Amino acid sequence: MFEIGRVCYGSMNYRLNGPDSDKDYKVFLCPDFNDLYTNKKVEKNDLPANIYDREHFSPMDVRTFAKNLVSGNVNCTEYLFSMEQNGRSDFFDFLEEARQLYSDGYVMVCWDKFFASVEGLVKNSLDRNGENRKSVTRAYYFQMLVMTLLADNFKMDTHTWRNNGWNKDLQRMRFDEECWMPTREQIETTFAYLKETCKASVERFKKYNPEGFENLQKRGETLEEKMKAMVARFIYEEVGEDYYNA
Repeated sequence: MFEIGRVCYGSMNYRLNGPDSDKDYKVFLCPDFNDLYTNKKVEKNDLPANIYDREHFSPMDVRTFAKNLVSGNVNCTEYLFSMEQNGRSDFFDFLEEARQLYSDGYVMVCWDKFFASVEGLVKNSLDRNGENRKSVTRAYYFQMLVMTLLADNFKMDTHTWRNNGWNKDLQRMRFDEECWMPTREQIETTFAYLKETCKASVERFKKYNPEGFENLQKRGETLEEKMKAMVARFIYEEVGEDYYNA
């Protein structure tokens, strides 16, 4: 496995970071020929401890990234709009194509899975950490993110994740002990409302613009094929033409 790119993820992307906040990175690893032959799965130990601080760097197979991105995993969509990205130019090309797809409303194609991943992220955080300023603000952040998507006709861009009017309010909620914050019950009630409202809006789009919906679907399939071609090219470059002609 070898690195082809990395992105920062977490509180910095949400504008909820403080002076003591750490930076965490997702490192995207591409399989080499031997990895494919042995059907190797990415493990944390694939990041050498002498190069990567494993507390703040975690790996992801680029094939998994592409698959989860097309299926609407909220963490993978966040990586697209990370404030800090590094990597090979062809990997950047993939990210740019994916960003354009989501900015055109692709999340409607995978809305059920996207919303489920957001709900799961929020629930797991509150279950694991309880109701404190960090966990509640994070949950409220994703509530506002879904509301922003609904208001923007499901077009996702950097405005969806930050640089909007409510980020500053959430920053205050996160660090100001005097600031109001919602209860878990209030958040869950709002999510229940958003689940029905957003689903109805997506269904209307599918009904009244079936060609537009189908076009987004096809572009999602093309995006995953782009990753497949990129990995194949890396393998070909590694083993060389002589191997295939042997």
